[in-house]
Amino acid sequence: MSSPLRGPAPAGGPPRGAGPWWTTLQVVLSASLILLFVVPILALFTYAPVAQVLAAGSDPQVRAALWLTFFASGLAVLAALVC
Repeated sequence: MSSPLRGPAPAGGPPRGAGPWWTTLQVVLSASLILLFVVPILALFTYAPVAQVLAAGSDPQVRAALWLTFFASGLAVLAALVC
Protein backbone atom coordinates (compact mmCIF):
# COMPACT_ATOMS: atom_id res chain seq x y z
CA MET A 1 0.00 0.00 0.00
CA SER A 2 1.27 3.49 -0.78
CA SER A 3 1.03 6.53 1.44
CA PRO A 4 1.24 10.05 -0.03
CA LEU A 5 3.49 11.16 2.83
CA ARG A 6 5.83 8.18 3.02
CA GLY A 7 5.94 6.89 -0.52
CA PRO A 8 5.62 3.24 -1.47
CA ALA A 9 6.03 0.64 1.25
CA PRO A 10 9.22 -1.43 1.06
CA ALA A 11 8.77 -4.86 -0.46
CA GLY A 12 9.37 -7.50 2.20
CA GLY A 13 11.86 -5.53 4.32
CA PRO A 14 11.44 -4.07 7.77
CA PRO A 15 9.44 -0.85 8.00
CA ARG A 16 11.32 2.43 7.91
CA GLY A 17 12.77 3.43 11.26
CA ALA A 18 13.24 -0.17 12.37
CA GLY A 19 16.29 -2.34 12.65
CA PRO A 20 19.36 -2.66 14.82
CA TRP A 21 20.97 0.64 13.76
CA TRP A 22 17.86 2.63 14.59
CA THR A 23 17.47 0.89 17.95
CA THR A 24 21.14 1.50 18.77
CA LEU A 25 20.79 5.19 17.91
CA GLN A 26 17.73 5.50 20.15
CA VAL A 27 19.52 3.81 23.07
CA VAL A 28 22.64 5.97 22.71
CA LEU A 29 20.68 9.22 22.48
CA SER A 30 18.41 8.28 25.39
CA ALA A 31 21.36 7.30 27.58
CA SER A 32 23.17 10.57 26.81
CA LEU A 33 20.10 12.59 27.80
CA ILE A 34 19.72 10.65 31.04
CA LEU A 35 23.40 11.17 31.86
CA LEU A 36 22.97 14.88 31.18
CA PHE A 37 20.66 15.04 34.20
CA VAL A 38 22.16 12.35 36.43
CA VAL A 39 25.86 13.27 36.33
CA PRO A 40 25.51 16.81 37.77
CA ILE A 41 23.31 15.53 40.60
CA LEU A 42 25.79 12.77 41.43
CA ALA A 43 28.65 15.27 41.28
CA LEU A 44 26.82 17.58 43.67
CA PHE A 45 26.46 14.89 46.31
CA THR A 46 29.95 13.52 45.68
CA TYR A 47 31.85 16.78 46.09
CA ALA A 48 29.70 18.56 48.68
CA PRO A 49 28.76 17.12 52.06
CA VAL A 50 25.04 16.48 52.53
CA ALA A 51 24.89 18.93 55.44
CA GLN A 52 26.29 21.69 53.22
CA VAL A 53 23.76 20.94 50.46
CA LEU A 54 20.89 21.04 52.96
CA ALA A 55 22.22 24.23 54.56
CA ALA A 56 22.30 25.90 51.15
CA GLY A 57 18.56 25.28 50.92
CA SER A 58 17.98 27.89 53.62
CA ASP A 59 19.71 30.61 51.58
CA PRO A 60 17.11 32.94 49.98
CA GLN A 61 19.12 33.25 46.77
CA VAL A 62 19.28 29.47 46.39
CA ARG A 63 15.54 29.17 46.99
CA ALA A 64 14.87 31.90 44.41
CA ALA A 65 17.08 30.12 41.88
CA LEU A 66 15.31 26.81 42.52
CA TRP A 67 11.90 28.45 42.18
CA LEU A 68 12.92 30.04 38.88
CA THR A 69 14.27 26.70 37.63
CA PHE A 70 11.08 24.82 38.46
CA PHE A 71 8.89 27.61 37.07
CA ALA A 72 10.81 27.74 33.78
CA SER A 73 10.80 23.95 33.41
CA GLY A 74 7.07 23.89 34.14
CA LEU A 75 6.46 26.46 31.42
CA ALA A 76 8.60 24.43 29.01
CA VAL A 77 6.60 21.28 29.74
CA LEU A 78 3.33 23.18 29.32
CA ALA A 79 4.50 24.62 25.99
CA ALA A 80 5.56 21.14 24.83
CA LEU A 81 2.16 19.71 25.74
CA VAL A 82 0.35 22.49 23.89
CA CYS A 83 2.49 22.05 20.80
